[in-house]
Amino acid sequence: MECSGSCHQETGTCFKCLGCTVCPSGQWGPDCTNQCSTACYKRSCDRTTGLCDKGCQGFTNAPYCNTTCPSGQWGPNCTNQCNKKCYNGSCDRTSGVCDKGCDGFTNPPFCNAVCPSGQWGLNCIQQCSENCYNGSCNRTSGVCDKGCIGFTDPPFCTSACRRGQWGPNCTNQCSRNCFNGLCDSTTGHCSQGCQGFTNPPSCDTACPSGQWGLNCITQCSIHCYNRSCDRTTGACDKGCNGFTDPPYCTTACPNGQWGLNCINQCSINCNNRSCESTSGLCDKGCNGYADAPFCSIVCPSGQWGPNCSNQCSKNCFNGSCDSTTGQCDKGCNGFINPPYCDTDLKTTDCPAGFHGTNCSLQCSSNCNENLCNRFGLCISCKAGFAGLYCERVTDTDYGVYIFTSVVGVVAVVIVVAAVLCRRRKKQPKHQSQDESNDGTLLQVYQSVNKLNVFSHLNEETTEPDEVEAGLRKSHEL
Repeated sequence: MECSGSCHQETGTCFKCLGCTVCPSGQWGPDCTNQCSTACYKRSCDRTTGLCDKGCQGFTNAPYCNTTCPSGQWGPNCTNQCNKKCYNGSCDRTSGVCDKGCDGFTNPPFCNAVCPSGQWGLNCIQQCSENCYNGSCNRTSGVCDKGCIGFTDPPFCTSACRRGQWGPNCTNQCSRNCFNGLCDSTTGHCSQGCQGFTNPPSCDTACPSGQWGLNCITQCSIHCYNRSCDRTTGACDKGCNGFTDPPYCTTACPNGQWGLNCINQCSINCNNRSCESTSGLCDKGCNGYADAPFCSIVCPSGQWGPNCSNQCSKNCFNGSCDSTTGQCDKGCNGFINPPYCDTDLKTTDCPAGFHGTNCSLQCSSNCNENLCNRFGLCISCKAGFAGLYCERVTDTDYGVYIFTSVVGVVAVVIVVAAVLCRRRKKQPKHQSQDESNDGTLLQVYQSVNKLNVFSHLNEETTEPDEVEAGLRKSHEL
C-alpha cells in the first residue's frame, strides 16, 4: 500500500493512500488479515490494533478483554446476570443461554417451559416428595409449597404424623371407628382394621347386634343379657344374664338367683331352690312337683319330694302328705306327733286321759282317774262299774242306768241329726260332701266318746280307723 501523501508518524498509517479499502467488520491489521477476538463484543475491534473497540463479550477488562466473566454473568463486559431459570445460575458468558441445564424449567438451554406439576429441579427430572400435599412442590427447591400430607413440619415434611393423626400437616384425627385409633397418615383409612365397624378400611358400617371388636369378628359374651354388648369394648351394655357386676359380668349369680343381673329368685318349686342362672329352669329337679325342669305340675296324691319320687309315709292318714316336705298334712294313721307321725301307738302310750288316732279320743269317764291304754281300755274302773271299758254297772240301779244310757244315746243322735242339717245348709257349694261328712263324723265320734257311750262297743278292735269306719257306716244308714 503506497501512501499518496503524508502518514502517521508513529504508526505509519496512511492518511491518504492510493487504492486502499477499509477492513471489513471483524477484521484488522495489514491487508485486514486478522480476525477480531471472540472476546470482543459483536467481534468488533480496531482495524489497525485489533483491540475491542466496542467492549467485551463474555469478558471484562476492555479493550483487551482477557478476563472471563465471573460465574452467573455474561454479555457485554459481563454486565448481564444469568437467568434464574439456569441450573445453579450458570449460563454461557457470551450468549447467556443456560449451559448446565434448567432449574425448575425444561427445554434447555433456553429453559422457557415451566416444570409440570409434581416435578422440579434440573430440567424437571425430579419428582416432588409424596409427603407433599397433592404432590405439589416448589419447582426449583422441591420443598412442599402447599404443605404436607401425613407429615408435619412443612415445607420439608420429614416428620411423620403422630399416632392417631393424618392428613394435611397432620391436622386430622383418625376415626374412632379405626382399630386402636390407627389410620393411614395420608388417606385416613383405618390401616389396622375397624373397631366396632365392618368393611375396612373405610369402616363405615356398624357391627351387627351381638358382635364387636376388630372388624366385628368377636361375639358378645353369653354372659351379656340378650347377647348385647358395646361394639367397641365388648362390655355388656344391657346388663348380665346369669351374672352380676355389669358391664363386665364376670361373677356368677349366687345360688337361688337367676336372670338379668341375678335379680330373679329361683322358683320354690325347684329342688333346693336351685335353678339354671340364665333361664331360671330347675337344674336339680323339682321339689313337690313333676315335669322337671319346668316344675309346674304338682305331685300326685301320695307322692312328694324331688320330682315326686318319694312315697308319703304309711304313717300318714289316708297316705296324704305335703308334696314338698313329706310331712303328714292330714294327721297320722296309728301314730302320734303329727305332722311327723313318728311315734308308734303300739309302743308308746298316749298322754294320760287320751287314746286312739293321734291320741285325739278321751278315755271313758267310767275309767278310774280317766286312765286308759292306747286302745281305750280302762286301767281300772270307778266304783259301781266293771268291764274292759268299765261299761257294766255293778249296783242295783243297773236297769235305771241302762234306761238312762239309752235315753242319752237317743238324745245324742237327735243332736247329731240337727247339726248335720244345719251344716249342710251352711256348707259352701265348692266344698265336697265327703269332706263335710268326714268333719262331722269326727265331731260325732268325739262327742259320743265324751259321753262314754258306745265307745266300748267300737273299740273292741285295736285300730281307731275301724271306729271311724263304723261311725261313717252308721251315718250313711
